[in-house]
Amino acid sequence: LRRYDPWTFFPYISNKIQIVNHRYMMAAYIFYLLSHLMAHDPSIMAITDLHIYMFGKGNQISKEPPKFNCQHGPTECQGNLVENCIVKHANPGAAVDIILCLFGRRQFDSATISSCMRGVEDGAAINERVTQCMQGEGVFLLQKAYDKTPRDLWFVPSMRINKGSVTNASLNLKDTICKNYSGEKPSSCP
Repeated sequence: LRRYDPWTFFPYISNKIQIVNHRYMMAAYIFYLLSHLMAHDPSIMAITDLHIYMFGKGNQISKEPPKFNCQHGPTECQGNLVENCIVKHANPGAAVDIILCLFGRRQFDSATISSCMRGVEDGAAINERVTQCMQGEGVFLLQKAYDKTPRDLWFVPSMRINKGSVTNASLNLKDTICKNYSGEKPSSCP
């Protein structure tokens, strides 16, 4: 199994369009879009260097130990922590499937997480890594997501394309990628 950079869904190639997505755990539509693109148009994902940071709007209460106040309360903070652990410890396809399952259930307890892992390849091993992450490393992943999220974020989910300014995340991710990609566009681009 190939290990990915925990903050990048697809390996970096210099001419890829870079999309940095800032979201929180209840803004899962970006994962529906990714799921569709990964399944039906992998050529679009092949030209995309996608980074997703699950924090959203909120603030940091303390740095040592890291504690946060999330816009929608403690459930959102727990969901953000879980999703950051999933992105780090699952391959991109499994991460998307697991996060969509959790979004549908809107719960982040261990039984729900285990249930959502059952349908993915290597789910038991991913579940073990995610569970360990939630008990330690996860808070540091949440810190990294907080640090990467602009403090003046006014809409969630938001995205930054090729290090430009932060804008609302597009509902038509494929067209956004095609429009902003400077290399030879895949045939599926309009």
